[in-house]
Amino acid sequence: MKFINGHSRRLLSGIHLTLLYLAAGCIIAQPSSPDLNHRESGDQTRLEPEQRMASQENAPIAVIPFKALDKDQGERVAANILVDLAKTRQFSLLERSQLDKALNEIATSQSGNVDSAEALKIGKMAGARYLVVGELEADAAEQDRLPAARSYTANMRIIKTETGVVVGADRAVGNLSMVSNTLAIRARQLLGIYLTMSNPDSPYSVLLQLDKGKNPVYKLGENIRLKFKVAKHRPEALDQVYIQVYAIDSRGIMTMIFPNKFAPSRQIEVDKEYQFPGPNDDFEWELVEPVGTESIQAIVTEKPVDFFTETRDFQTELFPSVKSRESPMIYNAIKVTINKEKLKNWSAERITYRLNKE
Repeated sequence: MKFINGHSRRLLSGIHLTLLYLAAGCIIAQPSSPDLNHRESGDQTRLEPEQRMASQENAPIAVIPFKALDKDQGERVAANILVDLAKTRQFSLLERSQLDKALNEIATSQSGNVDSAEALKIGKMAGARYLVVGELEADAAEQDRLPAARSYTANMRIIKTETGVVVGADRAVGNLSMVSNTLAIRARQLLGIYLTMSNPDSPYSVLLQLDKGKNPVYKLGENIRLKFKVAKHRPEALDQVYIQVYAIDSRGIMTMIFPNKFAPSRQIEVDKEYQFPGPNDDFEWELVEPVGTESIQAIVTEKPVDFFTETRDFQTELFPSVKSRESPMIYNAIKVTINKEKLKNWSAERITYRLNKE
């Protein structure tokens, strides 16, 4: 680490933290300003616990036709994702016929496309817990080519209908068949990860919010700020819990951002809102290459647990990176640890954002 005029810059895996040190300062994730705990009319800054559902294991999933200039192509991408998810027999899926009533009741554009706001309404009306939505766009420079020979860019998002928060996302570029198959695989992986890390019997909810809303898009060089809070739903639940928060870049590299060398304690107070970086922290979280879809994963337990041995010591790294890249196997291993430690009241949450060049 190099100090220049009292400043130090640390390049992590996809995360750029600008650290401004004070001579005797202590850097921690600070509780948010008390003002943020009072919702004003129209204000969306406060983290609110959502009503908990009874079960996640059979959480219904709806795949909405992708928004596209050619409606049939958008239907094709969605149908391919639905078929791929159905083959696994791991998910509870809403068939298109179950969506038709909601689709017919909600106004759509003349082209038949459904935007994100309409998709959320459709999902709620149809009883879906999760929505797979997206957009498909053909390369404008290839308009003279046949559809099968053209290049497309497809963006996919997985939305939790009860909150409207994007919990998974990805992008694919290529011919129609390629983007359709790529997003089908990613939808299966992302839904598998999210549902693996679901514990509907937990007395806690983890609430995550980025400073750009529920479907955030950032540019290279911008700073990002995360709010997080653990809410409890049963009075006998503990008032203090342990949390681990990981930032996951577009390559799948996982970096523990909380706790860290400056705030080595995993323990936080329940029902108190925190920020990272905190308002009194002397560093900023600046986004750098690579661009793509990035996520933040939080895991809460009632006792301290080391899911990755490399994150036990903050002496060598300010923000330790997990050696293995993110994959469904990583979260299966976390569940093995949870079961081995006989943890019942654990909880987890995830939020996703897009990082673009400009």
